[in-house]
Amino acid sequence: MSRVRFKLTIIEERNNIINWDQNIERFNGFCQLNLQLAKNTCSKYAGDLKRFFKFIKGRGSSDCNDLVREFLKSVPNNGNSLRSLKAYFKFINREDVVKSYKFPRWQRRIKFVSKVDVQVFYYALRDVREKALFLFYATTGLRKNEVLSLRKEDVNRRLRMVIPKNH
Repeated sequence: MSRVRFKLTIIEERNNIINWDQNIERFNGFCQLNLQLAKNTCSKYAGDLKRFFKFIKGRGSSDCNDLVREFLKSVPNNGNSLRSLKAYFKFINREDVVKSYKFPRWQRRIKFVSKVDVQVFYYALRDVREKALFLFYATTGLRKNEVLSLRKEDVNRRLRMVIPKNH
């Protein structure tokens, strides 16, 4: 199976009047609308894309696969950057460029907190507000940004459920 390659040069990009800022802006809209990603995720993808563009800017003419490979080697957490690049190349209909790349395997050690540790932490909290917030996080499983973006409509008192709109 042959790999499809294409040349990516800064000069070609300029001649095609592709303004990189506009391209990133359009990509951001694609992430939000087409991929249904959260706003923060889209802005992280856009940041990764800016770093990629900055990386290839001084490289002149080179094979795109090589540029992607070099870029991924240069970033510390290449799994996140790879995810961003896969989304971008999907956006420009060139998924073949990053199709062969695999995400790094994560080995996580899950640490369980004992019931006693949770109780000690809870009773160490100073005021009722802190305790209520801790219980809310613990019982809903929501993240900080998800809790901060909640509205009254997201709480169903009859069913005793919290259903955030960003899920």
